[in-house]
Amino acid sequence: MKRNHDGSWQFGKYCIPNKRLEFKFLVDGVWKESEFYPTVDDSFGGKNNVITPAMIQWEDGGSEIYLYTDFDGWSKKYPLTYYNHLNKHILKIELGNIDCFQFKFVVDGEWKLEPKYPTIENSGHRNNFLRFV
Repeated sequence: MKRNHDGSWQFGKYCIPNKRLEFKFLVDGVWKESEFYPTVDDSFGGKNNVITPAMIQWEDGGSEIYLYTDFDGWSKKYPLTYYNHLNKHILKIELGNIDCFQFKFVVDGEWKLEPKYPTIENSGHRNNFLRFV
């Protein structure tokens, strides 16, 4: 972890994307969870915080790429950033305590699926999805 100028702490860049991460903090010799992250049982009568850092990629061209997801009711669009040296658009996002989520891309105004991700049918619509372990 890295200490910020305001005294708060921030996770480093070493989280593994698309893997669920459980954690707690050791503060003055006492294990604690943060009120700012969701929690799950730690199997020892306590709680762990949990996040799921995800990295979603679009590799099939376009200039304006957005991601919509079911974890927020398809209500928010998340812009992807284009990386010239990789020739792809990428979104890095923390998803909280979820096991899987569905998503779909809007590429230059058109709904699209990314062929590299698995798909699932939901209420007559086909979506990409990721499952986290």
